[in-house]
Amino acid sequence: MAQRAIDEGDVDVLMVGLNLMSPDAVTSVLPRAEEKNVGIVVMCAVRTVLVDPVQRTRFLERWEQEGLLPPGKVDHAAPFDWLLNAEAPTVSAAAYKFAAAHPAAHCVLTGTANMEHLDENLEAILSPPPPAEHVKRVLDTFGPVQRNVQPERRRMTQR
Repeated sequence: MAQRAIDEGDVDVLMVGLNLMSPDAVTSVLPRAEEKNVGIVVMCAVRTVLVDPVQRTRFLERWEQEGLLPPGKVDHAAPFDWLLNAEAPTVSAAAYKFAAAHPAAHCVLTGTANMEHLDENLEAILSPPPPAEHVKRVLDTFGPVQRNVQPERRRMTQR
């Protein structure tokens, strides 16, 4: 729908999900948005799935079982450690850098409950983009999956 809306000229700004495990927008929506001068707001740059080892492993295992990821291609215990460096010391920082890297990404949404965390998120978003080889590896690894990661919902219990 995003591609169609851009192509038909129906929108000035779109909100697009984009993260390390769901990077498809980098090759599908963002180039078209840039070409047509459509603003992009990135949502879901950091999902619980990226930083929660239990949820992340469930996704990786499911994707391997479905044939979306070749078995053994991704280290389940540390799938993003290769992205970490002085400019991206955490997976969250690396994810924000990745989400903000494309020139068509005009705004990256971030959520937090305290100012220190907000400052860390902003520092990552505003820092230099990740190296091109990092972006390529993310796209090569997770681009073919073409699935959005959704955190598991906790059931509400009545009191």
